[in-house]
Amino acid sequence: MKPHYSDILQLGGELYVISVDAPEKSKVEVVEALGVQFAVLSDQSRRTIRSYGVDGGIFAIPSAFVIDKSGIIRYKSIGNTSHRVNIDTLIEQLERLNLESPRTFSLTVPSGTSLFHLPRVVTEVNDTSRSVTKVSDLFDILGGESNVHWLVTTPAPTRGGNAQFQAFFRPSDADFPADATIQPYTGILVSLRTTVMLDLTGDPVEGAVRIIPGHNLVGIPNMDTSIKRVSDFARFPDFLARISLISIYANGTFHPFLPEDIASGALEDDPEIVPGQAFVVVAKENWFQQF
Repeated sequence: MKPHYSDILQLGGELYVISVDAPEKSKVEVVEALGVQFAVLSDQSRRTIRSYGVDGGIFAIPSAFVIDKSGIIRYKSIGNTSHRVNIDTLIEQLERLNLESPRTFSLTVPSGTSLFHLPRVVTEVNDTSRSVTKVSDLFDILGGESNVHWLVTTPAPTRGGNAQFQAFFRPSDADFPADATIQPYTGILVSLRTTVMLDLTGDPVEGAVRIIPGHNLVGIPNMDTSIKRVSDFARFPDFLARISLISIYANGTFHPFLPEDIASGALEDDPEIVPGQAFVVVAKENWFQQF
């Protein structure tokens, strides 16, 4: 770990080692013996290791956690004395976290029709505290009735139901199913009179993608870094087997792709998937994937 400490610092991280030994013992056996620069903390009460679920009885279970600035555990490896986390894996997790870390992002929704996904749990809009949790909230920040023709989502269906498009046209629609809660995987189809540019602040979206039979509007929570192009959906053969079509909207046009073409690697046009990208998915069966 010591040779990689500078790499961790360069990525904006910090390293803390927690031991159940007394502070004096940790200082002699770790800090002085190895000449480390990072903090070695003592948890003799075992309160911390218990809260993280790594109390092995006599010793703490060798474990590693990557925790973001909001205190959310973004990665964990819990092993035993013969299995310790690979430092390269920790570096990779920090690099990924760095890609996701800016809490403020700019969202530009052009005039006309757009299909997008919110990659953050919004808590501020243009430096003003404002949550965006429902379709009606999004309707308001995009300009309300004076600018929004309509907003379309596919709210979670009732048990045994199929996915159905729901259109939101006006504030009074807040009393109807069209004013659905924006889920981590909610895709949004919108038609605007004029372009809207917003500065939105919030934490990265975490969750799963859930599709059900019928038409679905979905986005990928947290922008899975392994999905960079449409062809990357071949990573999920069970997904491709359960859909009949996937389509993205770009440059004013829907671009449909057949699952068999994605699976075969025969795509002539393989668009890049950008953060905030959403998809129309026509599904034959249910599919669920945690991200």
